[in-house]
Amino acid sequence: MDRSIPGSSPGNAYPHAPLIEDREGRILAPCEDGIARWDGTGWRIIGPANGLRLTGHVVSMAFDAAGDLWLAIRGDGLYNWAGYQDWEGWNDVQSLPSAVIWSILPSRDHRVFIGTDKGPAWIDPRNGSSGRLFAMPRWTFGQVDALGLNHDGTLRAGTFSAAVLRIDPKTGETEQTAKLPSFITRSVADSFGRVFFTTDDGIYMSEPGVPKAAPRRVGAVDAFLTESTPVDAGCASPDGTVWFLANKRLLRLQDGQWTQPPIDGLPNKLPGTLLDISCAPDDAIWVTGQQSGTWRLTRGGDRLDAWQLELPPELRMLTPVAILADRRGWIWLGTDAGLLAWNGLGWRHLTQESGLIWNDVNQGVLVDTPDGSLWIGTSGGVAHLLHPEHVFDSAPLSALVTGIRRGDDLYPAAQALKLPWSALPLHFQISSPAMRNRSELIFKYRMDGLQPDWIESQDGMAVFSNLPPRAYTFAANARNPGLSAFSAIVKVQVRILPPWWKTWWFYALCSLGSVLLLLAAVRIFVGHLRRRSRELEKLVRERTHELELSREQLRIQATHDGLTGMLNRMGVLRALAAEMDRSRRENQPLVVALVDLDHFKRINDAFGHMAGDEALRRFANAVGSAIRPYDHAGRYGGEEFLLVLTEIPPEAAEQRLASLYASISNLKVRTRGSEFGMSCSIGATVFDPSAGPASEESLLAIADQALYAAKAAGRNRVVFKSVHPAGAGDETLLEHSVPTI
Repeated sequence: MDRSIPGSSPGNAYPHAPLIEDREGRILAPCEDGIARWDGTGWRIIGPANGLRLTGHVVSMAFDAAGDLWLAIRGDGLYNWAGYQDWEGWNDVQSLPSAVIWSILPSRDHRVFIGTDKGPAWIDPRNGSSGRLFAMPRWTFGQVDALGLNHDGTLRAGTFSAAVLRIDPKTGETEQTAKLPSFITRSVADSFGRVFFTTDDGIYMSEPGVPKAAPRRVGAVDAFLTESTPVDAGCASPDGTVWFLANKRLLRLQDGQWTQPPIDGLPNKLPGTLLDISCAPDDAIWVTGQQSGTWRLTRGGDRLDAWQLELPPELRMLTPVAILADRRGWIWLGTDAGLLAWNGLGWRHLTQESGLIWNDVNQGVLVDTPDGSLWIGTSGGVAHLLHPEHVFDSAPLSALVTGIRRGDDLYPAAQALKLPWSALPLHFQISSPAMRNRSELIFKYRMDGLQPDWIESQDGMAVFSNLPPRAYTFAANARNPGLSAFSAIVKVQVRILPPWWKTWWFYALCSLGSVLLLLAAVRIFVGHLRRRSRELEKLVRERTHELELSREQLRIQATHDGLTGMLNRMGVLRALAAEMDRSRRENQPLVVALVDLDHFKRINDAFGHMAGDEALRRFANAVGSAIRPYDHAGRYGGEEFLLVLTEIPPEAAEQRLASLYASISNLKVRTRGSEFGMSCSIGATVFDPSAGPASEESLLAIADQALYAAKAAGRNRVVFKSVHPAGAGDETLLEHSVPTI
């Protein structure tokens, strides 16, 4: 028997071909197209058509503890053949017409027929050979969604173009036997040989024994479905009942009767869409779909009871599109990111890292065979799980601390480390040699003595910055939720030594220095307080003086006239009241006089208001010079002034008024090149406490009468009016001739 390795050549540049034996006694050797495997009768080539793409010459091979094959490629590193023992696959590289798989049909001649995006194909798992199953140069019927076996040994196929086909499995000759109104999604055969085609618009049935007859529409189904309701899938139970899934409706054909059994436990408003159905060997019905969950339906009379199979939290982001209840009672879910398996106790997640040819499983393409193996259709090829029973074998998982680094310093991953303190972060690298489902690997770590909680990491990097000096225990482990695997906890003892500034002698020096500094600080602080106290005292004095000045200014503003500087009306009236009180206490008389500038309006009219203001100021200055310091003078209103003259005997009052009149009358005013004279009229009276009570108002009234008499007599004069106890008064006029204006 010729056992030469396919593709080998005597002129091969490499001196030898590495050989290795697997667990089943088969010999593996590298060849031109990939890996050649001898099974005792012949070589089988496993290469790009099976998803194995090597880019260089294999120089060495080895199996790991999980049974996966490792390939060393000259100049291109290591390749890992995940799932070597349990998986095989085929794609469209030199093999199938398309890698997008829509239907799978195992046959009695050991071949498996495949419906792809570009026509039917076949696979012989005994030797790994495969090819297309159509004789025409180009397939024109679209994707093959449904495959079945007719009684005469031919294949029936339903396509996306709504064609019903009859295919000779030996020659690939294809005949279209019917054209349905809507594209076909699946076909189901019952125990009577009837074939039901599920479509995007209802169900069609072909009778047994007439494979070329056109399927007819099942009108009884339309009573349960709204118009244009797609029927996605169907299955036949072991008792002969046929079930169909139409969006969220479940239809049953039993004993020739179509019904829609009510379902207890299923939400009325189920989210998402149910996409696939599987009839279990125990007559239970399993359904699944996008966002709607996975449900087990069991029969209780005419009703169904629903129970939800919930995914673990780590797997709930996956979207199931296919379901299969196999002979073991295990549940298989095809998703957009791999294959899920549930054995009643736990879950497994199978992906390309497990051996699956492609992660994206297509809707409804899960098939088990009598030998117990499982076929999966994906958008990247067809996968064959040879030994599903191995899926739940325990997956050993270990975690290692493979590196410890701080700055540019590397430390051995020993059981105990003693490190000097540093502000640089301390890095721990956690790793695991496990390759199965490596992308789902999750590392957990914590630093006992620093943090009580575990921290998760995808990359296995743990970083601790500025660790305080003390003893720690770094603990880490690994888990893989897709494999339900957990590693043991690995620990590293770490002791951070204190820096020199945290030693006892440094603390003693610091304590002494602190005491000295405290004494110096107290002394400086006391001196500062004293200086600050002096500054505050000075500031208080300055502010007090400023407040007194401000208060005096406010008092002056409130009691003095802004134009003349004399007391204003309120100020001079207060002075009058105060002097009258003093006069009563001391029994001293006082003189009250009202002075009015004669013809003041003529000055304003002739020389302007500015000249009038200057005349008022000139007159005020003259009055201020003429009175004594303890007399009072104020602007009573407009051009009227009020004078309060104290300590003047009644007999000297007229003489004092005459002297005052001489000082303030007949004044000359010069302003802006103009000169004019002005005179005044004075009305006065005397307040003598001994003569009887009198009020401010009465004195002012008498003085005002005297002023009126002076004006009536021709102005520019003084009129004095005394008060007698009987209330009568005698007027004395002192007249002076004054030039008129």
